[in-house]
Amino acid sequence: GSSPSCNESADSNGDGAIDLSDGIYLLSYLFLGGPAPASPGPPIEACGPVPADSLLGCEAYSGC
Repeated sequence: GSSPSCNESADSNGDGAIDLSDGIYLLSYLFLGGPAPASPGPPIEACGPVPADSLLGCEAYSGC
């Protein structure tokens, strides 16, 4: 598959990395009643340039 244009939206568990633990986090939510992942992308009022301290980056997000 292709990489997302907004890597931050793929970090389901919020640990600053895109890895297997993100998939496990989502499966835990779906099938075991784990905590819900945060909404992907920035809130609409925060749309704009990605902060300099962002580890993953977000080139484009269709919600903005």
